[in-house]
Amino acid sequence: MKKLISHYIKAILWIPIILWLSFQDFLENVKIYYKNTHFLKTEFYMFFLYLFRSPYRLCRVYTIDAPDDKVQKIYGETFLKTAEKLSFFADIKKDDIYYDIGCGRGRVVFWHAAFIGCRSIGIDINPVFIRRANWINSKAGLPAEFIKSNLLNIPMYDATVIYLYGSAFTEEGIQLVARKLQELASGTRIISISRRIDLFQTEQNMPFFILRNTMSVEYLWGETQAYLFERTKYS
Repeated sequence: MKKLISHYIKAILWIPIILWLSFQDFLENVKIYYKNTHFLKTEFYMFFLYLFRSPYRLCRVYTIDAPDDKVQKIYGETFLKTAEKLSFFADIKKDDIYYDIGCGRGRVVFWHAAFIGCRSIGIDINPVFIRRANWINSKAGLPAEFIKSNLLNIPMYDATVIYLYGSAFTEEGIQLVARKLQELASGTRIISISRRIDLFQTEQNMPFFILRNTMSVEYLWGETQAYLFERTKYS
């Protein structure tokens, strides 16, 4: 009982901090990103679609309904300023094909489609996220698409950049995803947050991934490492 009370107190103490960080993020978005009318349109529709039921709650509901999904268990979102920083980090250009695996409501996918102009694809197993994201994109008209699928089952042979929000994945899930990413074409860049996918290679003597760079990035819950990998041509 004491532990339960302690958890509740900690959660309550975190609420004003989270609200303040969210407000700061909103002000930055208005100043920097909302000048792009296509992107602003996606934010407008997204606000109303998730006003009474947040994506965090929708993810929890899905987790309860799909207890056998061992890949992704936690929902998290990327600050737009972090998405921009990562786009420079991976040198993403207009002719790239960008995949966000475990895209949630698709905000980062919309950002890349609107600001980079590259073909941007979001994959998520939650049907609510995908249905709403495709509806929003039908209004915004961006080079984006959203696919409902377990990311372990979908081919990504055309991808040139993969975004993996590794912090949201279970240990078993990351191992499965790392094996899946071994199928990518050589030269594909993989942005992995918090997780080193090269540690889960099936053949340690024949590396599938080369670590090209690292940097610190900021999320709502704190700072972590972003790893930039490249799929090798030697395996």
